[in-house]
Amino acid sequence: MILKSVTVQNVGVYRGRHTLELAAPSRTKPVTAVLALNGSGKTTLLESLRMGLYGRRSPSFANGRGYERHLKDFVHRGMPSSETALVEVELQVRTEGVLHTFLVCRSWSVSETGAIAEALTVHQDGAVDPTLSDTWAETIEQWLPAQLSLFCFFDGEQLAALADPAQSQQVLQDAVRTLLGLDLVDQLADDLKILERRRKEKALGDEDKIAIAPLHEAAEATDVRVQELVLERGGLVNRAERARREVKAATDALQAAGGAPDAQRQRLLAQRDAAAAHSMAQERLLREHAYGLAPLLLVKDALQRFGQHDPLVGSSRALAELQSRDLWLVEQLGKLANDAKLGKRLTSLLQRDRDSRLEQLAAAAAPPQVAEAVSQLPGVEATLHANLHATRDAAERLDQIDRELERLPDQDDASAPHQVWQSSVVEQSEADAALAACDLQLTQARRLREDASSRYQNALEKNVRDDQARREAGLISSRSDELRGTLGIFRTAMLRRHAKRLGDLVSECFALLHRKEGMVEAIRVDPETLAMSLVDGGGALLPAERLSAGERQLLAISTIWAILRASGRPLPLVIDTPLGRLDSIHRSSLVQRFFVGASHQVVLLATDTELDDAVRADLTHATGATYHIEHLTKEARSVLRKTGTVLQGAQS
Repeated sequence: MILKSVTVQNVGVYRGRHTLELAAPSRTKPVTAVLALNGSGKTTLLESLRMGLYGRRSPSFANGRGYERHLKDFVHRGMPSSETALVEVELQVRTEGVLHTFLVCRSWSVSETGAIAEALTVHQDGAVDPTLSDTWAETIEQWLPAQLSLFCFFDGEQLAALADPAQSQQVLQDAVRTLLGLDLVDQLADDLKILERRRKEKALGDEDKIAIAPLHEAAEATDVRVQELVLERGGLVNRAERARREVKAATDALQAAGGAPDAQRQRLLAQRDAAAAHSMAQERLLREHAYGLAPLLLVKDALQRFGQHDPLVGSSRALAELQSRDLWLVEQLGKLANDAKLGKRLTSLLQRDRDSRLEQLAAAAAPPQVAEAVSQLPGVEATLHANLHATRDAAERLDQIDRELERLPDQDDASAPHQVWQSSVVEQSEADAALAACDLQLTQARRLREDASSRYQNALEKNVRDDQARREAGLISSRSDELRGTLGIFRTAMLRRHAKRLGDLVSECFALLHRKEGMVEAIRVDPETLAMSLVDGGGALLPAERLSAGERQLLAISTIWAILRASGRPLPLVIDTPLGRLDSIHRSSLVQRFFVGASHQVVLLATDTELDDAVRADLTHATGATYHIEHLTKEARSVLRKTGTVLQGAQS
């Protein structure tokens, strides 16, 4: 799939018609960069892609709930009643070996009473296709399922959720179910249960039906309750998502006004304390190295040469030659002088001379402590480099936190943006609490439904009295059990197989992005729960809490990358706020390996502070087009401008 363009008209902060060309000019330039200040309309472009392709079926709206309310915020407030809001998404998809171009146009008109009407038209290869317009929801689900689109169109907040071990498990479950088509398997198993139950109900006599009617009503009531809670949960998910967006918007507005929430100050101060403690620990390790062998690294080469040079090596043969010569000399002198005592004295004198020379050579040889120290220097050097790297990281993190603290206002700030922020935080907290309570109720309701259904099934089997009906019901029940068992085996085998492959892919992607070799040796995905676990170089489990915020974000991106690779589909990537929480080294790794190599088409929606000089230098060669979103504050709207292929700062 290739996204050719997205056009927005009278949506969000965009008044009038604006088109963002997305098609990469070549395979070597897959990146399209869109730069803007916070609150200028980056997220609106991301949301427009989702809205245009999926409408109320977008994963942002569980069961479509909250869609109408979202439309009221989505349509530009200053739109004249005579105009419409619309999103057009142009894409290319190869079907049956032929590349086709599709234009999806989803528009909204607002009546005088405020009601919003939606219209959808789909063009194929330049012509309107009424059939495709009617079946677009099923068609796009075949090419890019809505649940899988979460991994193609995502923002920093989604990364934060995926980086949270408590939430990543559910995300993985949804992704794997979509990739493997397990929804159909589960639906088939449920349909078999319904068929089995209806067959048994048909075989009941009137008296038996009356007798077990209360059990049937109880089972139906619990099922209705579960469905109600599912719908309620959908609304709460939308409420929590809406609250999250409102907190983000309020925080951006507060920062733009020069303010920041007290809670953010406390969070930053806590992070600074932790970073300062980490920095002090690294500096203490450096001092310990300074008191040890580390200074010898300054003369490492000289020490190695000194340790390798042994004056005694090669001298033994010379001493042996001297001894042979001395014996010959003594013998000749003895013959000439014919004096035995002279020969003995001369022999003793020459022996003492040789011993003295040997002692001098031994004194010049390297002591064993030098050789031992030289052998330890490679390990000391590696450890020292790691500590220096960690110390620089800690110092960089401290500087980053200090810069964020400097941007915060006084703690007694009671400005309007601050009050809006406080209200949005309260709403998010209440929404999250309501969602958690609903999840608990839903779990209990499903358990009650299972119990009530089991009691009803037992009563059905017990009250089928007609022999023929009993045999038929028993046969259907037996075959249904066998088929459901086969489906269960198939489901387990698929999960086991793909869980291992997914774990291998996440490990491979994380290794490409992470700079600390050996810290995470492998990543495993449990085939039953799809929970991820990290394994260190020693084979022990590594708690996710041991990873820094930036490392957890890299793990989340690695998970997204792995899921896209596992899908086996050439899918585009659209990323909003891609580099939050990452230090400079991790940013460089992400840019050089993920942005450039993860997809044939990558759209980055970023602030100019995210794309600093180093990131721009890494991205320029792979960037096919650059856009800037200019926010016109006095007119309360934004405009989209193409600025070429050179990455420059955002405009205000």
